[in-house]
Amino acid sequence: MQRILTTVAALSLIVGLMAGVATPASATVGGYDSSYFGESAFLDLTAGQTGQFAVGFNNTGPTGWVRGSGSQVDLQICLADKVTCGTTSPNSAWASTWFSPTVYATASTDYV
Repeated sequence: MQRILTTVAALSLIVGLMAGVATPASATVGGYDSSYFGESAFLDLTAGQTGQFAVGFNNTGPTGWVRGSGSQVDLQICLADKVTCGTTSPNSAWASTWFSPTVYATASTDYV
């Protein structure tokens, strides 16, 4: 599980600096690429419950993902086209531990 959390990165790859952009960003950014390798079991929660979900990606691009820097990679909310990202989730009102209304989470380690 720690290995999965270590490489939790992004369904869509957007550097941290782009998270503040008001318009939705593309999931494709030069120098960044990844390879999906797995996820934890889906959660079946009811109102008031919380849970954790892990998604694992390997960094296959030439740029390292450094948490807290301009190369930070986040797990962002994307539209169904899977390339329009940085949009506000329709479920963000009840998201108590998300990184922001447009970002589920960031990597759990300092460098990937």
